[in-house]
Amino acid sequence: MPDPADILLVQLDTEAPPGLIEAVAEASGRHLTMIDARDETPLDVLGSAAGLIVLGSAAVALDPGSPLVAVLRERVRQDQPVLALDTGAALLALACGGTVRAGGSHEFNYVDLTPTALTEADPVLRALGSGLPFMEWHDDAVDLPDEVAILAVCGRARSQAFRVGHRVYGLRFHPGATAEIIRRWTAIRSAASNNPAIRVRIGAETVRHQERAERFGRAVIEAWLALCRMDELAANDLRGSRRRPTRTAPA
Repeated sequence: MPDPADILLVQLDTEAPPGLIEAVAEASGRHLTMIDARDETPLDVLGSAAGLIVLGSAAVALDPGSPLVAVLRERVRQDQPVLALDTGAALLALACGGTVRAGGSHEFNYVDLTPTALTEADPVLRALGSGLPFMEWHDDAVDLPDEVAILAVCGRARSQAFRVGHRVYGLRFHPGATAEIIRRWTAIRSAASNNPAIRVRIGAETVRHQERAERFGRAVIEAWLALCRMDELAANDLRGSRRRPTRTAPA
């Protein structure tokens, strides 16, 4: 059973590994417990974790009644830290009342992430600065309720990054993606479409953009882990104040 102080990481697909997330968590002194969503691990353990990360997959998230969506919905309700990536972000969209459109957006390339008016003040996404290209792979689009804070957009999709409440984040990109992971994705996509030109195009884009993208990805992961730590400290202070005996004034 995972420790409540752990950061739990749900892997939906072996082709979407944590990448930089593991190294950044280790450097930050945080322990990651990985859960394979295809195993029979009871998902109710996810509700008590200090932080929850949900990775991506090649699948399109369309079932608002799935157990993982229910877990995300409860964490949204309690404003518990979540970092949902790619397909994980689509599941989070369903959890907060949004919709997912299969085929609504086809992206397999570096997209230009552009900040919104809310980004600069956000503790996790402010590292985006004036924007940068970042690799994405998905074949769907999400539509979000008006109360969700949009933190990054691109020309083809309105919601590249969003926040629900103060501690729940959805990113249509994977901040942990390394050049090695992207090479693997490119090989899969190239073989599936019988189009070797994909490898040439994405390889050139990776050379141009990946170093900067990884710096940004690390900054996002570090900032979200710091948010988890602040949340834990606040919870510990609250528990301590409840246990502290009240003193009565002398007569």
